Amino acid sequence: MARTYEEMLTAARRRVDEITPSELAARTDEPALIDVREPDDWELGTLPGAVLVPRGILEYTIGGKLPDHARPVVVYCEGGHRSLLAAATMV
Repeated sequence: MARTYEEMLTAARRRVDEITPSELAARTDEPALIDVREPDDWELGTLPGAVLVPRGILEYTIGGKLPDHARPVVVYCEGGHRSLLAAATMV
C-alpha cells in the first residue's frame, strides 16, 4: 500500500535530525551544505559554500558532489520538506 506524503515525512523525521537556521549558524564543524532546490530557486540566492543538487537528481549525482564521506552534511531547501526527504534518502 502506498504511503501518503505526510506518512513519508513522518517516517523521514524518524531517520533524520532536523536543525534550525540558528543551530546551523552555531555549528563549529563546518558541514557540507547541499541545496536541493531547483536551479531557478538557486539563482535567487543560496548559503555561502552550498552545492546545488536538485532533489530530482540527488540519488545519481550526490556521490560526485560529496568527495569527503566523513564530513557532516546539512541538506536544505525553501520549506524543509524536500530537504527532509532528500536527507532520509541519503541516510
